Amino acid sequence: MWEDEARRAKVTAQIRALRPTDSRLHFRCRIARPGQDGEAAREAEVWHLVHVVPAFHPCKDAHTPVLMVSQTDVTTTHKQSVELAVLYEEQLAAKQREQFLSAMSHELRTPLNGIIGLSDSLMVAPECTDKMKKVLTLVRSSGQRLASLIRSHIPPQRSVSWVQR
Repeated sequence: MWEDEARRAKVTAQIRALRPTDSRLHFRCRIARPGQDGEAAREAEVWHLVHVVPAFHPCKDAHTPVLMVSQTDVTTTHKQSVELAVLYEEQLAAKQREQFLSAMSHELRTPLNGIIGLSDSLMVAPECTDKMKKVLTLVRSSGQRLASLIRSHIPPQRSVSWVQR
């Protein structure tokens, strides 16, 4: 049982084109297991690695071409490689998410800390009027509210864990 007809046709053509002087041909295929006690064949993930080696017949005429075929069940290996690829993709996505959150945390917190610090400094300046203090208090409280939102959604330990790697 082939994954698709185009692949089956391609491998069949490659096998038919083999000559005794060619190198071996390798391919993987999925095979349907026969059913039990007259049941219909059931589709299963059974994978085989097939080696086709063109040669000359050893017992007959030395000029008679033959194909030596061996197959190995690689179902377990195939399943493990698929599972490993999925796991790798999940780990890569998690790492990219961590890097993004770390970068966003830094990019948002740095200017916010500057805004909060500058508003604190300006509020204690002797030239600061009551109207300016009112505006600076609003700026400071808005900055602190935004900083607390960032802290609640992007904990600081995420950026530390990424930097340590």
